[in-house]
Amino acid sequence: TKARDFYGHPDGPYNCFAGSDASYMLGAMSLDKSNQNKKDFEQDGDHQMTLSDWISRFRAKYPIVGRLDGFENLCPESWREAGNDDVIDDVNVNEIYNNDFRYVSGKELADTAKYSSKNRWLSVCGVVFDVQSAESVYESLYGDFADAIGHDISAALMTHTFDAQTYDASIRKFDTDKTKLAKLKKYLQLFLETYPTVGFLDDADNKYRITNFGDVSPPSEWSLVEQNDAKPDVPAQA
Repeated sequence: TKARDFYGHPDGPYNCFAGSDASYMLGAMSLDKSNQNKKDFEQDGDHQMTLSDWISRFRAKYPIVGRLDGFENLCPESWREAGNDDVIDDVNVNEIYNNDFRYVSGKELADTAKYSSKNRWLSVCGVVFDVQSAESVYESLYGDFADAIGHDISAALMTHTFDAQTYDASIRKFDTDKTKLAKLKKYLQLFLETYPTVGFLDDADNKYRITNFGDVSPPSEWSLVEQNDAKPDVPAQA
């Protein structure tokens, strides 16, 4: 997170949320550290709606880096209310290209970057996602991934270089780089778990798809953020 003034240890007013699962605390509007990582509770209607509102705010402001092991099924109704019900459940990233999705032309994708467009789409590995819920992350001036909307950002994610030269660049030159392919596969999994899927990008030249999924490290090695990696004395990576 960039908001260290809010979540940083020890002076941030909300540092109690950092390094832990804060689902109960956010829904209960509680700053009591004894409620960190609490998951043995019954969620009433008020908690459900309040947490849903917080989820929407966090998704619109911060990139999602993974799921905390043991908490991935906590408060599902709040996540559904926050607009996560159209995300593919239990997706097998190795078989993503076997789905019967519609095809999106390059022009249709590019048009979503226009101010007049009601859609906010981008592509990862030739899979087009609706990132409307996190538009501020991908917006033109201040987003973490500036000007990403309307482009395939696979090469940008692999090289962590977000500019006009890497957007829509082919990933074929990385076909033998297993480290970068594993990194890209991780990002694809996270996008699949986070954003609604619109369809496949019409990619006649096969510039963006990972063609050797089976040779890349399986998602079980990196899809979850282990709880012991979330240190209570550092700001949370939202």
